[in-house]
This record gives sequence, C-alpha cells and structure tokens, in this order.
Amino acid sequence: MKKILLSLLALASSTAVFAGSFEGAYIGAGAGAQYAENKNMNGDGLTNDKMSDTHFLGQITAGYAFDINQDFNLNTNIFFNLSNDKTGSTSGKTGKTKNNIGVSIEPGYYLNKDTLAYIKLGYARLDSKLDDPANSSSSNTTLDGFLWGAGAKYHLDKNIFVGAEVVEYNYGSNSVTLGGSSTSYKTNQTTGLINVGYQF
Repeated sequence: MKKILLSLLALASSTAVFAGSFEGAYIGAGAGAQYAENKNMNGDGLTNDKMSDTHFLGQITAGYAFDINQDFNLNTNIFFNLSNDKTGSTSGKTGKTKNNIGVSIEPGYYLNKDTLAYIKLGYARLDSKLDDPANSSSSNTTLDGFLWGAGAKYHLDKNIFVGAEVVEYNYGSNSVTLGGSSTSYKTNQTTGLINVGYQF
C-alpha cells in the first residue's frame, strides 16, 4: 500500500510540473523585423502598384494561459506593436501606419514540460496614412484585419521564458482619395519576433 501511494504521488507531481508550465498570467516583450506594404488594387498608377518597407519592430504583450489537459494549452493575449511602421514610398507618395494593436488566441501543444508550440489567430487594428506632397493631399484611414501565424516558447526557469514567432497580418482593401483621384489599396504586414516573457 505504501508503495502504491508513493507511486501515485510521484505521478501526480510529474503531471503537475508538465501541465502547469505555461499556465497563468504573463507579460512579455519582443524584438524583430516587419515587412509592410500597400498594394494598389486598381492598377491606376496612383501608387505604382505597390509600396513597401522592411524595418525594426518591437512588441509588448500581456495575457493569460490555460492548460486544457496535460498536452494542450490555450493562451489569450493583447499586444501593441512599436515601430516607425513605414510602408514605403513610390512616385512621390509615401505610406505609414501607427497605433497597431490587437488581440489573439494561441492554441498550443506541449512538446515537453518546458516547450510549447502554438498557432496564433486574432484581430488587429492600425491607423494608416498615405501622403501625396505633389498634390498637397493625404488620406488617413483606420484599418481592421485578421492575423495568423505560428511560434514556440521555452521556459528557462519557473518564471522566465523565451520564444520566437512569425505572424501575417491582412487588413484587406480600403478606398482612399489622393490628389482628387480615388483608388483602393490593400495593406499587409509580415512580422518575425524573438520574445522574452515573465510568467507569474
């Protein structure tokens, strides 16, 4: 009987350590690169089909994760992206975005007690601006979109974890007017981040 009790205690202890690795509240920060583009959907030459830019990206995030069972985890979070968010320039016109915020869920699978692989799905919003200095005009638009991606994270100890992820943002099409001409453009972003976080 004593041996059975000891075996059950050992099993329970092992399961608790494995399943609880990424459960709970956390905060985090990330750094990496972002590719952003505005693509002219009308083919009217207003933006010469596409303007794009690649630049540094920072991110801060906070969230809470739940262990569904020993193998699966579900994370929910909010984030704010920090960067100059240029989307390039062409034919004398320039594009910028700012105030990039969003929410996401991350269904994850434990590869081992310290490593979690996950997919990322969510909603994002940003403010987009196109400038046409030659015609003394600009257009400001708030864009809503969806995001998806994948990543993994690893616990260095009980509280500190590191990770990496790649995410695609798709904001769809929006109509703008520059220099008296109306056109439609599509904004997309692709990001790659190295993350560090603190689990409470």
